[in-house]
Amino acid sequence: MLPNWLLDPEGYTILTACGPHEKARELQFEPRNRRGVLSYFLLRTLTKLGSISTRQEQIYAHLCAQFHAKWPKQSPMLYGNKDLAFFGRLISPCNSVTLSVFRGDQRELFLRAGQAHGAYKDDVYALHPCNPTVAKDVDAKDSGILVKIIESRAVLSILKAIDGSDIPAKVETGWNAEAVTQINLEKVPIRLVASLRDRESWFRMGVDYPSVSLHMSEEAVLPFLFHLVQLDEGQYEIQNESCERIFGPIALSDDPGSCRRIFDALQHLTRFKHIEALENRHACRSFEDSFTIQIRDSTGKILDTSNCIEVNHGEELYMTLHNHSKSPVCVHLYDMGPTWKVQSLQKASYTVLVPTERPEESRKLKLKMIVPDELRQQGQRSCIDIIKVFVTSQPTSMWMLELNPLHDISKPHAASRGIHKLPRFLSSLSFEALRGGEAQTEENWSTRNLRVRTVIRDHT
Repeated sequence: MLPNWLLDPEGYTILTACGPHEKARELQFEPRNRRGVLSYFLLRTLTKLGSISTRQEQIYAHLCAQFHAKWPKQSPMLYGNKDLAFFGRLISPCNSVTLSVFRGDQRELFLRAGQAHGAYKDDVYALHPCNPTVAKDVDAKDSGILVKIIESRAVLSILKAIDGSDIPAKVETGWNAEAVTQINLEKVPIRLVASLRDRESWFRMGVDYPSVSLHMSEEAVLPFLFHLVQLDEGQYEIQNESCERIFGPIALSDDPGSCRRIFDALQHLTRFKHIEALENRHACRSFEDSFTIQIRDSTGKILDTSNCIEVNHGEELYMTLHNHSKSPVCVHLYDMGPTWKVQSLQKASYTVLVPTERPEESRKLKLKMIVPDELRQQGQRSCIDIIKVFVTSQPTSMWMLELNPLHDISKPHAASRGIHKLPRFLSSLSFEALRGGEAQTEENWSTRNLRVRTVIRDHT
């Protein structure tokens, strides 16, 4: 799939004080002393972080935590390239994504992730402050403060200490949250073929990758989604359920990290399948009926999205999003492509769909479908993209779900974004602010998986 931008978003970042359906407001400290809410929090964020070269994604996550805790009537938004610095040079994307916590009215601690992100009850996180001086006092072994989810909602979760007690008061809005275990994620069965040498050593190494579920080929676990196969001369590759190569070959004698990269690839594939399977099995029917998603071809014909849509290489599709309800909803669009990459189609924190009864006011998106060059060079003449649509009743960020292409792991010392550590987020404020109104309490979310098969015809 190719994006269709009027202006390339890689070269800019825009931070806004609120969404298009909200009003930007001011804080009044004295009769003649007023500050815009975004300016107020942004200035203190930059001062606290101490660097104007901090990535925009980290600044934005910091702002969202502060708004959510102290001014929930507004939700800031980010458009464009989240990996740019606020000022100065371009910063390379890091291997982790931002995830934050904030304190509620009753001092309970919330994680800014919930069921829609794959965060569920009893998942364990480690909390860290961003200030290096404070971080040294948290834990001498740098393990952080361990907490677990005791209640998982649509886009938020409530945290408690690992033993069920209250979390120390020093943990404040804006601390980092790093995933330690996510026990509720379904295991993806991976088969070790019978010819694989020293299979017990693979199982021992797999202990460090709890989301990777290895099985002997003799075990009756069906279906296997992936296979780890040993080739001639000590090389290994990963195959899909059809026994087609999707990663490798890698020779274990190349370097000490080669075996680790195989497990990184298996964990990447597992994570991809988890994201694909994310759905709300207890979705509210009225919320499900409050919006429609349609796909049209170049002639305007509405296509059946309950089945896989088949198009020609280079053909354009048109997505229409319509909100029938009386309240705005937030839409997050991701392309889960044939290179095992998960990327945003919006280059924005989310898209707001405002209620409208006029079809011409629906949100429209153009998609150009292609078979990527790297697949064509391998002789493939077709591929499948999954357009993953998240719809939430409240603003949230889905960036923690993004993945780089699988082939990036083939490079020595490379790690796929979002695999080992879901979050490390720079933020901590030490000032008081007025709480500006009450946040919405109703949380709903839903997903759609739209499959598109792109084919290169002989005449293409």
